[in-house]
Amino acid sequence: MTQSKTKDSIKTHKTKVRIRQKCIISVASWVTIGLDLLAKKIKYDDPLQAAEVHGGCGAWGLLFTGLFATKRYMSEVYGGEIGRSHGLLMGGGVKLIGAQISQIIAIFGWVTLTMGSLFYGLHKINLLRVSVEEEKVGIDMTSHGGFAYGSHVEDADWVKHGTKVMRLKQELEYVRRCACFLSRVGLNSQVT
Repeated sequence: MTQSKTKDSIKTHKTKVRIRQKCIISVASWVTIGLDLLAKKIKYDDPLQAAEVHGGCGAWGLLFTGLFATKRYMSEVYGGEIGRSHGLLMGGGVKLIGAQISQIIAIFGWVTLTMGSLFYGLHKINLLRVSVEEEKVGIDMTSHGGFAYGSHVEDADWVKHGTKVMRLKQELEYVRRCACFLSRVGLNSQVT
């Protein structure tokens, strides 16, 4: 679990830092845990922890590249330009860490603008969430008619009956949402 949470902070920068510095970067699992606690405290709804893992650990990796990238590794990766910036703590000055911080800000802004707009739109047309019943049965069963993992096959008889009922409810809900959406945009004059 710790290894998977630190991948984003290491994988794109692995050629620019030393092994002992990668150990410091692996503290990204603590970044994930801290961001997860913060998300719970401010009631930020992210069941997959995408923001914490990819955003937080990705930013952590960018920061540590700006701090620990050596001159030798930067030359190997980007060519032997004289005066190429390297990590702040490796004697490279603030140029690389400044660029990394700028990247974090740009990425955060872009993701907020694009994904915020997408999720807001999905929320407004009621396509962002599934029903509570469907969530309890499991979306694998209600949408795909089967389990995502083979270890749940012993529960199949219990869920099969519920799946037929859930599929019917899901189809009716989909028709209702489409009708509501069409009435909102003026393409359908009657909504039942």
